[in-house]
Amino acid sequence: MAGDLRDLLYAKERLEEVAGMLGPTADASVAEDKRVLGVVVEIGLQPSEVMMAADAQAVASGTGPGMTFMMPEAVMIAGYANGDARLLRSSGGGLLGDLYTFPNIAEAAKALCAAAQPLIEKLSPQSELPSLPAVDIVQVTVLTMKQRYSSEAPGPEVIKPGHMLHAVYAAASNLFDQLRALQEQANAQKEQPSVEK
Repeated sequence: MAGDLRDLLYAKERLEEVAGMLGPTADASVAEDKRVLGVVVEIGLQPSEVMMAADAQAVASGTGPGMTFMMPEAVMIAGYANGDARLLRSSGGGLLGDLYTFPNIAEAAKALCAAAQPLIEKLSPQSELPSLPAVDIVQVTVLTMKQRYSSEAPGPEVIKPGHMLHAVYAAASNLFDQLRALQEQANAQKEQPSVEK
């Protein structure tokens, strides 16, 4: 399921929706095929150990067989030029919806796209959806209506101010902080007991 949600970050329909919301007057100084409509920043995390078993209770008690494997992990932060955003984890969970209605998220998502616009000529065109990045790798994919452009680099390099992807990484970090704050606020509201009148 997380893979299906990840595909939605890159979907042509998603970009058409963003372009439709922006309209034809959006930044006429940039050619249509080079106009950044979205940016997806994926960060490879340490894999998780997962146990698969027909009888989980038997495995937990040590009386039944199970199979352990390592599940790749990544966090995906997507910002779109219309101010919308997404936060997903490859293992499940995230934040979806009309997030452009929250001014701080809309501003951060637009800033992410603006940070990526000058890089578009320096990134490699991609015809296929990139695979999840390896551990400690930051992968940046810039989305236009006609093309994907991407680059990746080790996280310790990207966080350095002189790195080509640093401005995009910093903007994605800000968007992540805004999304996480919204998620924490929503979780806090769920935990509050209801008051009967």
